Amino acid sequence: MTLGLLLTAAALFITVYNIYDGVRAERAAGAVMDMLAKSVPEERLKIYERFPWIDMPEKEIDGNMYLGYVELPERGISLPVMSRWSYKGLKTAPCRYKGTVYNGNMIICGHNYNSHFGQLKDVKTGENVRFTDMWGNEFDYTVRSIETIPANKADIMEAGNWDLTLFTCTISGRQRITVRCEAVPPARGQQR
Repeated sequence: MTLGLLLTAAALFITVYNIYDGVRAERAAGAVMDMLAKSVPEERLKIYERFPWIDMPEKEIDGNMYLGYVELPERGISLPVMSRWSYKGLKTAPCRYKGTVYNGNMIICGHNYNSHFGQLKDVKTGENVRFTDMWGNEFDYTVRSIETIPANKADIMEAGNWDLTLFTCTISGRQRITVRCEAVPPARGQQR
């Protein structure tokens, strides 16, 4: 009985800590989003169209480098995206895992906090995703595929010809929920 009470208390502590950590991450990402939104120029710099191999511009906030932000409008999610991924960085915001939006091969990983990428498990094909870089360029995407892959299969994560991939771990951490997106070209004469 004592062991059962100890295990129940441990489970309760872990649950409360995870809720606290998720709220902390939501506040941290929100503060960064406020600063990023003020940093993005209204006049867009489209240098990448002539030089798609250039590095994406970055903005330093609180010692972290950010590329811009990702939005999932149907989910009410707007999150800053760090330039390079790290476990420490994921505690604040999603991170670029690999690639760039300019080359049409960016992969973004995020923690499964409900306020971050925890809602990826509920995303449906046809939903919209937008990435805005630090020059103010907007890149629109449509979700085309949702996959669940083993956690130890990064090669599958990087496989395919997807313009944008978002992923997070499942609650157990044994699998990755992977959302594959295809770029939506702007209407003729419309600028992004």
